[in-house]
Amino acid sequence: MIKLSDVEEIRTAERAAIRAGRTEQDLMEHAAAGVAAHLLEHAGFERGLALFLVGPGNNGGDGLLTAAILAEEGWDCRIWMYKRDGVADVPLPVGVIDSMAWVGNTSDLRETIERADLIVDAVFGIGGKTDLPGDVAQAFQWAHEARIERGTPLWAIDVPSGVDADTVRRRIKRFARM
Repeated sequence: MIKLSDVEEIRTAERAAIRAGRTEQDLMEHAAAGVAAHLLEHAGFERGLALFLVGPGNNGGDGLLTAAILAEEGWDCRIWMYKRDGVADVPLPVGVIDSMAWVGNTSDLRETIERADLIVDAVFGIGGKTDLPGDVAQAFQWAHEARIERGTPLWAIDVPSGVDADTVRRRIKRFARM
């Protein structure tokens, strides 16, 4: 049986881990290693073009570190950042930043989405809101179109951006009782 935690339970567990001596960077590295292992196992191919849609918080940091791991495995990793001021707070391996490409403008983002073999949502995590800003909603519309037209896998770290984690948890628990 899988335990579904609500947002407060997850944050409580994170605070307890930090009080026990883990650092936020350590937690981020651990999360990214797990996500990368899952992606590598389930990607369906050895290497390709992976686009990471990265947000301003820890979920975005998890995404950047996951991209770094995939880049070290030979993937062509491209990063689009939403309201994130660089990567200084993320413990990226030395030299890996130079192996990743940064997607800046809207036309480059659309073209990258159309070519991507894998798209990873690391914009908002468990604390995200259900209303997506316009440029983020547009990026996900294009990603959805790529998924429909080309079968491009679209993976989310934590929960998909625009989804309230607590609402989904309550709904799943309700259906599990049926």
